[in-house]
This record gives sequence, structure tokens and C-alpha cells, in this order.
Amino acid sequence: MVSAPKVKDVEARHQTHQKLEAIDRYFGAWCSILAQARRYPFCPTRLWLIDTHAGTGLHLSEADPDGQVPGSPLLAVLAARAAQQRFPEIEVRVRATDRKKSVAAQLEAAVARFRGSPPGGVDVTVRPVDWIEEIGPLRAEIAQEDHVHGGRPGRGSGHDHRSLWFVDPFGIESLDHVAIEQFPVGSEVIINLDLMGAKRHLGKARAGDVDSVRHLDIAFGSNAWRRVPEDERTSDGLAEAFAGSFGTSNWRIARWHLLRATGSQDRALVQLTNQEIAARTFARAVRDALRAGTVAAGRTLTLIQKDTAAKRLAAQLAGLTIGIDEMALSGTHDRGQLRAICSRADEQGYGGWDAKSGTMQWYLERQSNPTLWVLPDAGEDLR
Repeated sequence: MVSAPKVKDVEARHQTHQKLEAIDRYFGAWCSILAQARRYPFCPTRLWLIDTHAGTGLHLSEADPDGQVPGSPLLAVLAARAAQQRFPEIEVRVRATDRKKSVAAQLEAAVARFRGSPPGGVDVTVRPVDWIEEIGPLRAEIAQEDHVHGGRPGRGSGHDHRSLWFVDPFGIESLDHVAIEQFPVGSEVIINLDLMGAKRHLGKARAGDVDSVRHLDIAFGSNAWRRVPEDERTSDGLAEAFAGSFGTSNWRIARWHLLRATGSQDRALVQLTNQEIAARTFARAVRDALRAGTVAAGRTLTLIQKDTAAKRLAAQLAGLTIGIDEMALSGTHDRGQLRAICSRADEQGYGGWDAKSGTMQWYLERQSNPTLWVLPDAGEDLR
């Protein structure tokens, strides 16, 4: 098993930063699209966001005002809460697993502050188990039909619930193709594929290492990796072969998106879905994530830029209840940016954001920040 990297600021792990930006955008978009899909036969009353290799939910940050930014499981919780507040008739449940008990305990401490009844609270659980052990219980939970069908019943069987699974392991050793194929019907999957680790195993396998052959066979579900050319396009070949290994039995669409390789990080985000709108939306999320923070970003803000703007506006507007239109008069941010900033400010305890009216109540003093974590011990796993 590959060891997790030591604690580093997220700025020093460029692909981790890119991943978080993409996931942050897509979790919210996925919830919003499905919450409004009333003309389809599946039931949108309950949705699931599932993080199989969740980690502590913490990433240290040198640039963020709080010195840390949320990881993927916390982004899922925040997306779930935002979707429920915008669409009170739906519930978005968040499930996270991490096989290390100490890591799962830290994540539990972080998400506990968000747990409660919707729309303001989130049904979120953290399980200290290997993700494969939890597939069966999650399938059973997703299949439950103890609520009103929120879609258009009559076609197909049952509620046919939708779930989004994020599979993000260190290395490829814990990737299991057969396990992913066992995800429930109607699921969508995003896999953060470690191409650097796959290339290491590819070289060893071609030199006769039986363990590397086994790891690649399990991850790819076959020996499809053997057909990948060993040249400057090995990363593309591995990502394409992995995406293509799932066929069309469960997912009609398999797309892969290379992140910008930096140093020891070389990864691709692989999406398995049945909906073209989901493929287009995720492609846009990845594109915006790669542009975020660069000259080409335009008005697109990163997570850290939103945090910085939230702190600055909180200091300027403390004690005021003010609408988006009035805040936009300063010209510093447009309305779309201000909505994202105010939502983030609400999460961080700077004020109360009413998305429907576009009004922000800025507190005189910052309240307890629900997105702050207890710092982990040096060398602990971070996701």
C-alpha cells in the first residue's frame, strides 16, 4: 500500500488544488441539476454524495485567511446543505469512508457540526472501514423507498435513486474495478486516477513483477493496461484505457480529463455517467478548475479567493443587511461572484446568506466557524 504524503500546504500540491476546485464546482452543479429533474422517472427526493477515500477533510493552506480549506468530504457536506436550502423538497445525504480510524475520527469531528435535519442540517455519516465493505450497505440504503416519489413514477421499477461516488485513493493499490461495477444502477462515478502510480506499476509489470501485474489487473478489471504504449503519451494511454475498461453495461459515457502534471503528481479525473448533460457539466467544471487562479480565469474565483473576499467584505460591511445589487455597486465583484462569496461567508460564520432574496446579513462579529478543524498530527493522512 502506498503511503500518504506528509502534510503540505495545498498550494504546494497543485493537482490536489485543481481536484478540489473541480469537485467543489461539480458537487453543487450535480445536486442542482438532479433536484430540478422533475420530468424524469427517477426520484430526486433523496440524493447521495459518497466519498470512498475521504481522509480528514482538511487541507492546510498558506494563502487562505484561516490557514486551511475544505477537502472533498466537507465540500460534499457544504454542497448538500446549499442544495437543500435552495430546494427544500429534497434531501442530499453524504456518506464518507476511510479505513484509518484516526483519520475517520478527525473527519467525524469536522462534519458533526453540520449534522441535523434538512434543509439546514445534513444527514452525514463517516465510517472507519475499507470502502469496498460499505458498498453493500450503501446499495441497500439507496434502494430504500420509505418516502414520497419526487419524480414521475410509472416507468421503470421503484424510485431508482441517484448517487454520485467520488473514488480518490492514494496510488492504484486500493482501486478495484469489480467493486466499482457493483455501484448501484443510476450511480455516477468520478475517479481520481493516480497516473504516476500506474506508470510505476506499468514499468515494474513489464519487467516481470507479479505484484504490479496483479494491482493493474484489479484496477483495470483486465489486462487492458498491457496495450498502453510506453512513450511520452503514457499518461493519456493509461487514462483512456482505464476509462474504456468499464464498457457500456453500467455507464454509457466514460470520459477522462488530465490534470496539469506537476512534479510527482500526475492524475486524471475519470467520469462514468449515463447523461450527456453530466459529462458536459463536469468537463466545464474541470476546465474552470484548471483556469482558476490563472490569467485566463477571468471572473472565476478559487476557493481561497472566495475566502479572502468573504473576510474582507465582513470587515467592511459588519452589522449591515445588504442586497447583492447594492454590494455590486462597488464594482469589485459581479453578482455571480458575490453570490459565491456570500455563500462561503455564511459557511464561515461571517453572516447569514439568503440565496432566494439575494440578501446578506453581515454579523458584527464572526460566529463560531463550522469549517475550522483541529489540526492533525504531523504526517497524518490528508485528503
